[in-house]
Parts: sequence; C-alpha cells; structure tokens
Amino acid sequence: MDFGTYNNTIRCNIKERRPYITNNSGLYNITYIPTNKDTMKDWDDFIPNDDDEFSNEDERDLFGTHRLQQEIEKGMFLQDADSGHPLVLDPPEFKELFGKITEDDLQHLTQSFFTHYHRLNVSVDDLFDRWGGDWIFEVLKHCERREEYELCSIIKDMWQDKKLKVKDIELLIRVAE
Repeated sequence: MDFGTYNNTIRCNIKERRPYITNNSGLYNITYIPTNKDTMKDWDDFIPNDDDEFSNEDERDLFGTHRLQQEIEKGMFLQDADSGHPLVLDPPEFKELFGKITEDDLQHLTQSFFTHYHRLNVSVDDLFDRWGGDWIFEVLKHCERREEYELCSIIKDMWQDKKLKVKDIELLIRVAE
C-alpha cells in the first residue's frame, strides 16, 4: 500500500492531501496549503514577467528550439517541393515564417522546379497548379540574377503556353454563355 511521501513543512500526505496525526494528543494538525490550480494557466506563471504586455518571443526561446524548429519546417517545405506536393506557402508567407529567402533555398527550388518539368515530364498546367505563379516568378527572378537565360526562356515559354490555354478557356466560356 502506497501512502505517498510525507512533507514536514505542511504535515500531510502529498498524494492524498490527508493530514497526519502530528502530536500525542490525538488532534489533527490541519495545516493545508492551497495550490494555485484554479489560477495557474501556464508553467511560466511562476516566473514574474509581462505576459500581458509586449512579450518578446526571443526571450521565451532560451534554448534555441524555436530556430531549430524553423529549420526543420523549412527543410520539410523544401522536401515537399522536391516530392511534387503543392507549395502551400506563398513567398511572402515563407519570408514571414522562415525569414528572407536565401540563395541556397532559391537554388534548391529552381532545381526542384526544373526536375519536375524536364525529368518527370510534369505538364505545365500541373506545375502552375502545384507551384503557383508567385513561386514560378521567384524562380524566374533567381535565374535572371544568376544569368541563366536559357532557364528564363524555358519559364517564359511555359508562361506563354499557360496564357494561351487560359485564353482558350476564356473563349470557351464566352461561347458557352
């Protein structure tokens, strides 16, 4: 039978919060210290800080786990781009979550984009659906900065094909009306 541990400061069984007999007269010494279960909402309520006012996230990241988590999620995003999954973040959202888009990130995305187009023969429509115009434009700007004009011309041709298909769809819609 487990009775818990005895705490000398409050003279009660910690597990059951039942007072012990602490003197010979047979009377119970009922010294119960109430806990803050009802008022405590978070583990850092024991630390004096300004939670309600301007909180700084960097102060909460004492061990650098937030930055590690960011790197892991950024790697997962790039891995999803390699796998052919739709890119769920736009470039502004990417910048907000992970910071500035680095040259390595853009190089990785460019390689992934052209791998899908050339090696895996993904259609232009599927590429535009998965990547979105914003990311394709970022890849185009990256290729221009690196002076890879052949890749720029491929993207430009893809863009023209997409525009022609959109015009054909618009024509079909007008005819159907």
